[in-house]
Amino acid sequence: MKTFCAILATVSVLMCACPNHTNHESRPIMKLETAIQKAEKWMNLPGVVAVADGEFQQQPCIQVLVSVDPDSIREKIPEKYYGYPVIIKYVGQIDAQ
Repeated sequence: MKTFCAILATVSVLMCACPNHTNHESRPIMKLETAIQKAEKWMNLPGVVAVADGEFQQQPCIQVLVSVDPDSIREKIPEKYYGYPVIIKYVGQIDAQ
């Protein structure tokens, strides 16, 4: 049992130290514009058509605009990113004009 607890503690520490920045901070840890620039990597995911700033519950958030069912992409995008809520919004296909 002691070995299991030691392994669990080690994994927990390593997970906290990993720089994936899908943190659950209650407050943003950088400017929204910077967080959005970093979140633009999500544009490589099939169905993501834009990443933009927005507002959720009268607070700044990151909007991920998608052309697919939002539930199909939710597991690939964190609920919070650098302390900002991430809102996935269905907008359909966006065509350049």
